[in-house]
Amino acid sequence: MHSSDFSALYRASSPLIRQLVFSISKNQQAVEDIVQDVYLAAWLRFRDNTHPNPMGWLLLTARHKAYDLLRRQIRESEHYVLQDLTKDTAVIRSGLFDNDPNLDLICEASTPYGQIQPLLRPEEFDMVLDHYDRGLSISELADKHQISTSACYMRLHRARHKLKPLTHRTAE
Repeated sequence: MHSSDFSALYRASSPLIRQLVFSISKNQQAVEDIVQDVYLAAWLRFRDNTHPNPMGWLLLTARHKAYDLLRRQIRESEHYVLQDLTKDTAVIRSGLFDNDPNLDLICEASTPYGQIQPLLRPEEFDMVLDHYDRGLSISELADKHQISTSACYMRLHRARHKLKPLTHRTAE
């Protein structure tokens, strides 16, 4: 694509690209960054040849980059805190997924599981303790309890759902 053609494409598409990215991100700084990334990727892709639908490619690329940014922000900012109010201790879990290795336990001479245990069945409590305190992976838990990994994942999910009243979302 010739540079004058690319300039014309930029002038024709940039308002629409900016509007799309802003509708997803709601952040003007992110809009500028993503738009710059989109047009850089377009320049690298279109410099040797043309695309049958460059406007469609730009819109799709902008949409993907905006959603990638949102997912990255969620991963960086989500923390789940289960708090034992009587002992002022907490279990902090970083990340979005059960097999996240970034688990930190903060305990001051007592366990935060005293408040959690009455809310769960014994096998659920054992799984939660094994996974979050002892660091067993989903596959290791599944082997220990002689169930499939998907069943193990669902049991942990249901246990966390029962603990939702104790869960507070925080940001760093």
